[in-house]
Amino acid sequence: MSPKTRLAALSLLLGAWLPWAACKDATPTAPVVVPAPGATQPVAAPAASELPADAALAPWRVELLQLAFDTASAMPLAPHVKNRARAQAAVIAACLRLDQPRRAAEWLRAIPNWQRGLCAADLAVWCARRGTNDAVGALLEQAEDVARQVLADPKEQGWRAERIRSRCAEAILLLDETTRQALSLPPGGHEALLAEIDKVLAAGDLEKVSAVLAQCTELFAQHYRTEARRAQAEERIRNARVPATVRLDATVRLAEIALEHDEVGKAIALLDELQPIVEGGTWLPEDHAAMRARLAVVRHRCGLRERARADLDVASREFESARSQVNSVFLGIGHRPLAEAWARCGDQARALAIFRQAVTDAVVNPNSRPRAEDLVATCVAMALADVPPDAELSTRLRQVAAGLADPW
Repeated sequence: MSPKTRLAALSLLLGAWLPWAACKDATPTAPVVVPAPGATQPVAAPAASELPADAALAPWRVELLQLAFDTASAMPLAPHVKNRARAQAAVIAACLRLDQPRRAAEWLRAIPNWQRGLCAADLAVWCARRGTNDAVGALLEQAEDVARQVLADPKEQGWRAERIRSRCAEAILLLDETTRQALSLPPGGHEALLAEIDKVLAAGDLEKVSAVLAQCTELFAQHYRTEARRAQAEERIRNARVPATVRLDATVRLAEIALEHDEVGKAIALLDELQPIVEGGTWLPEDHAAMRARLAVVRHRCGLRERARADLDVASREFESARSQVNSVFLGIGHRPLAEAWARCGDQARALAIFRQAVTDAVVNPNSRPRAEDLVATCVAMALADVPPDAELSTRLRQVAAGLADPW
């Protein structure tokens, strides 16, 4: 690993944060990433032989992933580079959840902007979690190379590179000291890291806080059997001043980690903390449906199956009754989590019906860009939830993809 990359990793672990924008939506469109004048050529990705073989997948799942990636890649770079890259990155994230590291490594090369570096860092996290450490160093260097190229843009505000480097730090946190030394990475510095996390939490910048909460969930998982360190990570998540949706994401992840350690009671207690937040807030119908669906999935995993299905039934009926209040562009935000939740709660038929409705609703929009984004998200959701499309829906998905054209 190069000295620059080692320095970047050290700065992450010891808290030398780059300034992020207060609101990412206010930043200018990210350019296609190209080497700055005088810069070195992009770092080569790890060879496929350095990564584990992709897990076996049913052919229909592979087809959905391919259709999703092809659809994302069909969006024109101008003016939709951000939408295209974001959709491509979502497919790669799904590949990693389905243990497809080689497919992810191949597809991430096609991403035209800073999201390529973020996906390389995601793949580094995947490898580090599974002990595939030989490829971690090269992936971190690849991610850092993109971060440097992004920062070479004089209009860049810094938050994109910081997000890449923050994800790299999560990968580093997962490595043991022996592996860190072998990769010439700095030592973990747990107490120093906590101190820097506290500084970020105190400052209150939402982008930075969201990043360190993700690191806190990694610390919670890594030190789960060490009660004091686990409690340190949990306390920081519980006390962070963040929107309810950010808190829900982090706390549900803690519950999932508790279940991975067979501590059902702990998982249920964490979900019970969230229930008043979900039911007491004022939410858009699609966001409320998505949050309730996510809680139902974890409750079902906890063995509370009747309650999970009852909660999910109420959420589904209430979202359906609120359809007229939701723009067609946003209906899928509620439909897809509900469909995934029904699948994970054992009702494939209901899940398929909701996915079919999501596809029908999405094609109402006359513009191809939102239809493409919705198609990508639905294909990904079906693949992750293990819901195979029937012949009619499969044909419809391909028809939607084939019909994408101007106006975008």
